[in-house]
Amino acid sequence: MGGACVSPNSTRVNVRDGQGYLCNCSKGYEGNPYVKDGCKNINECQLPNFNPCTSGRNCKDTEGSYMCPCKFGRRGEHCSPIFPAPAAAVLATTAASLFLALLLWFVHKDRKRRMRTAFFDKNGGKILKGAAGINIFTEKQLKKFTNHYDTLIGKGAFGLVFMGITDDKQRVAVKCSIKEDKELHGRDNLQQGEDIVNEITFQFRNRHPNLVRLVGCCLETNIPVLVFEYISNGNLYNLLHFGTHKELPLPTRLKIATGSAEALAYIHSHGDDDRVHGDVKSANILLDENLMPKVSDFGSSKLLSVDRYARAVAADMIYVDPVYMKTERFVKKSDVYSFGMVLLELITRKTVKYGQNRIHSLPMDFVRSCKEKGNGREMYDIAILSHGDTQCHHCIECLDKIGALAVRCLKEDVDERPTMADVVDELRQAAQGAEKCKHHVNSVAYDRSCCLEVC
Repeated sequence: MGGACVSPNSTRVNVRDGQGYLCNCSKGYEGNPYVKDGCKNINECQLPNFNPCTSGRNCKDTEGSYMCPCKFGRRGEHCSPIFPAPAAAVLATTAASLFLALLLWFVHKDRKRRMRTAFFDKNGGKILKGAAGINIFTEKQLKKFTNHYDTLIGKGAFGLVFMGITDDKQRVAVKCSIKEDKELHGRDNLQQGEDIVNEITFQFRNRHPNLVRLVGCCLETNIPVLVFEYISNGNLYNLLHFGTHKELPLPTRLKIATGSAEALAYIHSHGDDDRVHGDVKSANILLDENLMPKVSDFGSSKLLSVDRYARAVAADMIYVDPVYMKTERFVKKSDVYSFGMVLLELITRKTVKYGQNRIHSLPMDFVRSCKEKGNGREMYDIAILSHGDTQCHHCIECLDKIGALAVRCLKEDVDERPTMADVVDELRQAAQGAEKCKHHVNSVAYDRSCCLEVC
């Protein structure tokens, strides 16, 4: 500025009625104009009792002045709101709701993660993870395999069964317990984990051609999810009672009976002394494309009983040994009893409860017929006895012996029942003879010479 006004932010003011001038700080500045940098910027936005900007604007200090830009959410010459007040309230509420929902989602996901980890440890995951050859799947993998469980293919005492396809294109049956997994129980998790490890290891390592093969398992649920090979031709129950096979010749039925009995005998002869199937019924005998039987659900009852702390049976009660109802002890001969019911289904093609309104009991009626008439011929499936207008009397005698075997399996006294090994021996003898008595669909009569060898 020069002269006496040393501060760059100062101005000269002429003196009235005289010579000379005075120095003042420029507008927007205050201080001493007679010294260097004496005039300092005034921050109008911080002055008390002074509001330089109208409502809807913010005060922003500048060098020697100030600005009044629109507040956030406002625009235009008069700084009008971008959103009307009601819309702004709705937007704020929506944003708050979304934030709360996101927070709850994260809390839920974290809780599920912690539960999966706890179930995995409880079910012996750390032990099984190191076991050679055992596939351990995650819940996420199972959802992918089953397309979020969209194809239900079965339902039983253990739970629900869904179709799945693994990453290597193998078709599998994913068996999930219907027991809720909301909380962990107070039982010793270490012991429970060891029990589950032992059961899954037994199922995985012990193979038999007539047992459904265990592919792997998921341990991230309260009760492990089991993944089995997929058997394409349904189960024996549906084949007998709802299937399109109008004729099932004796050799075919004997092949199914013998293979199923061999699988049960194998289970009984391996593992600990109380190794049983626990839910023997025609619906648990699956059939492949060649009608080769594959017994399923073995060990499922044991897995359930591990979670329930006591030996228990989760089975179809119409097949269950009545002795179990009295003693609450399920033993190997209890499987024999249930298999006797399956034998009766095979030779009569009747359900365990049959007739109008299911009022008739197949085992009771068959046993009564055998006591009164010496055999159960009046209840045999006519398709197994006749072909065209002829009948093979020696095959009828063979059926009589199979019926008698079924009756022995159904004895109330457990000690009077045969073992599964005994059942296998008798069925093998019958099957060997029956194989020689096969005939073509258009045959007019049986070959009587080969029928003599049956049974």
